[in-house]
Amino acid sequence: MPPKKKSRQGGAVTVTRTTRRMVRGQRGSLRDLPEMPIDILTEIFSFLLDPRNVHIWRVCREGAEDIPPLPPFMSEPAYAHLLFAPFCHGCGKSPVHRVIWTWFTRYCTQCSQEQRGYIPSYPPFLEELPDRKILVKGLVGNYGEFLSLINPSDGHYGYQRYNNYHIPQLERFLVEWNAAGSSEARKELYEKQKASVAEMRKHEKILKKWWERRHQDHMKELNEIKEQRFSEICARLEDAGWGPELDRLRDTPEGQAKLRGIPILHHPSKLTDKAFEAVLQQLHGLLTATRSTLESEARQAKLEKCLQLFDQAVEAHFVQIPRTPRMLCRPRLGDFLFEPEVEALLTGPNVDRLTVGDFAPVIPTLASRWEGRIKDELRKMVRGQVERIPEDTDPLDLAVALFTCSRCYSECVMRYPEILAHHCLHTSQPDLDTQYCRDIQAATAKVGSSSLRFSCSNLRSTSISEGKEFLTVLGMSPATTTWDELVNQNVLLRRKTCQCYPGSSECGAYTWGAALIQSRRGIGCDYNAWRLTTPQELEAISVLGGQVRLTPNGTSWSTTWVCALCHDWSERGDRVEGHLKYQHQLENVKQCVEDGTVFIHPCDVIHAHGYPIPLPHVSESL
Repeated sequence: MPPKKKSRQGGAVTVTRTTRRMVRGQRGSLRDLPEMPIDILTEIFSFLLDPRNVHIWRVCREGAEDIPPLPPFMSEPAYAHLLFAPFCHGCGKSPVHRVIWTWFTRYCTQCSQEQRGYIPSYPPFLEELPDRKILVKGLVGNYGEFLSLINPSDGHYGYQRYNNYHIPQLERFLVEWNAAGSSEARKELYEKQKASVAEMRKHEKILKKWWERRHQDHMKELNEIKEQRFSEICARLEDAGWGPELDRLRDTPEGQAKLRGIPILHHPSKLTDKAFEAVLQQLHGLLTATRSTLESEARQAKLEKCLQLFDQAVEAHFVQIPRTPRMLCRPRLGDFLFEPEVEALLTGPNVDRLTVGDFAPVIPTLASRWEGRIKDELRKMVRGQVERIPEDTDPLDLAVALFTCSRCYSECVMRYPEILAHHCLHTSQPDLDTQYCRDIQAATAKVGSSSLRFSCSNLRSTSISEGKEFLTVLGMSPATTTWDELVNQNVLLRRKTCQCYPGSSECGAYTWGAALIQSRRGIGCDYNAWRLTTPQELEAISVLGGQVRLTPNGTSWSTTWVCALCHDWSERGDRVEGHLKYQHQLENVKQCVEDGTVFIHPCDVIHAHGYPIPLPHVSESL
């Protein structure tokens, strides 16, 4: 009790009692308790546990908020211990936060397994038990009437997850059962046990609801503390200059996940200056990386706009309507992005004010340099296969200057400059060792473009060696015979032996390139199976009007046709007629082919013209 004060009123001494508000849970009030002598602690605890002082426990319980009434089968100390002491009732281990309300106990995992059993179809404890018929009614017993069961189910006695009973409860009941002297006494004990279990079940429901509500209130309180702490951390970070980085982390799912993964941000404790120093230390790496990301994104945003302008400048320089096949044999955006002139523009001080006109002057120089490098590599490949090429002869003009893409399933044969239009050869990855390269790659991905560059690394030179062997068999020099000579001199070949069915045209005359392709498709390249056409056969071809011009419907499905009136339309041959009719209102497909309105994609030209010129069978022409 508070100390008494004495005061004088008119000479008389009166005694008054001061009052003060009792502070609940006053910090530090029990901090010296462990240091007290054992005998004093023993006296204190003996006093508190004396049944005559139970009113102390009751007053404390009733003075607390929202604690359910004391169950009649528990003492005040046991009840307080169950609700607030996080210790295992079996071994004393701490902490144990989960209460098994059905049994009014706290058990650790090990003790929980040791102190539970399950009731099979006919439990062993009924064997040799006197008056067991009282406990068993019908085929099965209603064991939930006299035992507090977890997961009770009358139909699943064979499963250990059902009908779990508390071993100590059963043992106490069996002791009392065996001690009863008569059937009447056991019936009375059974009814008493039923009432006790029913009472426990009633208080179990009450306490479960209270515990859940208390847990929710506790979690709400902790969450409020966490939110307050996080808000204070954010305010301090903004004051420290990390506002944009923090906004980025809070506004993106990825950033939110990273913040959730830092436990120190969400401690349920008040934020102190020392605690904030620890927070800042742990967040420094993430904030620095986020700042770097924001800077990169700012640079990339500028690059995205500039790349779109640059792409327009490249397109305007190389492509006009109507298109021609040569316009497709050109560099793409990625072929220029890592040239020094372009990097200087995209990283210079005027990057925010660039226009299409700023890129246009450098494109001719870039294009010439780009194509010159590729031509040098192609020439080197030809010289590697063909010896003694004259100095005044460009290796790329030779008939054997044929190249095959290793990435294509069909391994189509191409020449320069048509090979520049082959999409498979734009596969060279940029060097990512510099910040500029990383920014370019990210920016091109966002604008739907590509930073890949043309590369000759996927080209094969086997077609060069095959063409060399073929010309040698025909008595022509691989080092001097040019492609234009074979075309202009109308050099045509026929098979020496008929390989077709009557009525077909496979014994017709082939251009040298078409004959080479036919030989490559066979098993082994038997170039001796071919001969030059005779003057009589050439005369017959002349009479027939020469080789008929190909039409979209007269080529294979793998041949791509290009519309000269569109900026980017190309499709297989069976879709050309519909495109011309509905997009350009043109009906005469043959005329469109002749005037170049539609044309075969440059990469498919050699293969598309691989059909023979119709002639009589070999046996009939000799």
